[in-house]
Amino acid sequence: MDDEDYVLEEDDEYTLEEAAEGSGDETMELEGEDERDDAGLDAVFGAAPATPRREDAECWSPRTRLGKQRQMIDEVVDVLAVSEAAARVMLREFRWNADRLKERYFENAARVVEFSGATPSGAPPVRYPQDGQRVSCGICFSEFTGRAAVATGACDHFFCISCYGTFMAHELSEKGVGSLGMHCPAVGCRVVCDRALVATVLGVAALPPPFDGKNAALLTRYDEFQERSFVDDSPSVQWCPQQRCGLCVHAPAVTAASLAAAKASKTQPPMVVTCRCRHSFCFMCLHEAHTPAQCHMVRQWLNKEQEDKNTGNWILANTKPCPGCGTPIEKNEGCNNITCRSCGFSFCWVCEKEWSQHGTSWYQCNFYDANAEEEDLKRDTARQDLARYIHYYTRYANHDNSKYLEQRILTQTEAVMAEMQESSEGNLDTVEYLWEAALQLIRARETLKYTYVYAYYLEGGAQKSLFEYNQAQLEHNTELLSKMLEPKNQRASERAAVINQQVLVRQSLERLQQGVFDAKSMAGML
Repeated sequence: MDDEDYVLEEDDEYTLEEAAEGSGDETMELEGEDERDDAGLDAVFGAAPATPRREDAECWSPRTRLGKQRQMIDEVVDVLAVSEAAARVMLREFRWNADRLKERYFENAARVVEFSGATPSGAPPVRYPQDGQRVSCGICFSEFTGRAAVATGACDHFFCISCYGTFMAHELSEKGVGSLGMHCPAVGCRVVCDRALVATVLGVAALPPPFDGKNAALLTRYDEFQERSFVDDSPSVQWCPQQRCGLCVHAPAVTAASLAAAKASKTQPPMVVTCRCRHSFCFMCLHEAHTPAQCHMVRQWLNKEQEDKNTGNWILANTKPCPGCGTPIEKNEGCNNITCRSCGFSFCWVCEKEWSQHGTSWYQCNFYDANAEEEDLKRDTARQDLARYIHYYTRYANHDNSKYLEQRILTQTEAVMAEMQESSEGNLDTVEYLWEAALQLIRARETLKYTYVYAYYLEGGAQKSLFEYNQAQLEHNTELLSKMLEPKNQRASERAAVINQQVLVRQSLERLQQGVFDAKSMAGML
């Protein structure tokens, strides 16, 4: 069986779409859900499916994550009758897909062990030279006996403790979680240095600067990488990108192949999941939720900002280079006789020729110049491109700012609800509808923000006209709901009117997203 047979392939058909949030108690287990949180978050964040199918996502706390990892490791140890160290090595090689690992292992156990670099069952975790045997270190080439040299349990490549320790220290310091895959330093050896070997070497090695005295810290780092690997190396789990969150989100239906295919696709809608911290993000690119724009659109849009291309367009559209030194010059007065402050060159703003050639009348430059016409055309095009970008960017930024400001409405409503629960006074129903409406409003702002990214890259035609119509309807209904939820208007806004408007916003959101999905589906069939 070739190595290619062990590349993680997934044949499962998978369509990405919005996933519902799971929020619960400190263990983050879904059966401990609060019914109000379930209803509100599911109705708001889980609404407006971007595709006909819908996948669920679970939010894991550190305790739940470690419990899931331990459960998977114990299962593999029991079923395959291997050591824990071997189970960890094989699971990481198979991207923490226990079912695929077991399937391959039962087909050809020896090949799986060899392919993953695990130490076979029955082999010692660490090997030392036999009594009286002198071995040569494969790095420093000095000879050693006894416990001064060590090898993995699956190979005969001995290295002295000092060289092996230095090698491990460099790997752990430079490669992060990738250091878990460090192999025996011998050329061509695939055996992985598992925890048993790492603990043995770092437990006694005298490390050189800058690692001297840091043996325990390096071993702790190795153990932290072992824990992080369950998320970093698994395609179905992602860390929440919100700062200081520390939770992760698990989407059970995502596989390595389906995630790779979705990332490569330019028609696949984003998969939006929501962490318990209430941060919504795209499971594929880890950017904030950006429905209906695809991931490649968001990358292009952000690159456009980062590379400051708009500044270059503005310079091209609003300035002319000095014919003498090339410095961009902006004309801020009516006279066409321009003098460059950099080089002192005096020229005509209209024809860009030396001013002295104009004689007594600047109108002598009214002759046709094909090259000048071409430059004017470039400037006109740049002005149009810049105006188009500004149109979409200002609306994109406006909805982003509105979302930020309207977060306060949600915060204030939650504070009132918390006070009611603590005092056992009042009826939560009197303010709960405001909380749900505020969630819906934020979700709508989030989507409207990225409708302008999507529209910027969408070609004109019937599809764009329909999209802009649905966009306008969502924008209109969102602004009405926003006005109702302003603190000064909340008392005057009737409960039924707010709920009805919330429904209109949700329906507009669904109609826009379904329209985008239908258009992509039609395009994929053509």
